[in-house]
Amino acid sequence: MATASDAKGAGKEFPFLKSGAEFRESLRDGREVWYGGELVADVTTHPALAGGIAVLAEMYDDQLNPETQELVTFVRDDGARVSQAFMVPRSKDDLAKRRLCAEHFMRKTFGVFGRQLDMISTTASACTGCSRCCASTIRSALRATSATSTGRRRTT
Repeated sequence: MATASDAKGAGKEFPFLKSGAEFRESLRDGREVWYGGELVADVTTHPALAGGIAVLAEMYDDQLNPETQELVTFVRDDGARVSQAFMVPRSKDDLAKRRLCAEHFMRKTFGVFGRQLDMISTTASACTGCSRCCASTIRSALRATSATSTGRRRTT
């Protein structure tokens, strides 16, 4: 559970948010990662990986930083503060907030991180908010995945 340590929110807990330090620690879980034919002892300190991990950790810290918190998080109806990625857009204002959050992360990564910390949840939330629009796309993707996994090729 992340805890704000700044002057404005010192000591305030956010059970659904993760700090950059918590993110880094979560990567030290015994996973086996190989780079250049060698086993990486710690992905968070390896020269080829540490820079990207540091950027992602900053993005997690943005959720707790009072200067960026409103941009990258929102408060759910139950009062819990969560990542903006979990907001199901219901209005033009919601979509604008999601866009501003995405722009913030794109600027932070210079647009080169294709799968940022909010990629999967953003996609799922968008599909939830527009299930009528997404239903046929999701069905097509599932059919294509099923056909590919069985070795058959589908051409629709």
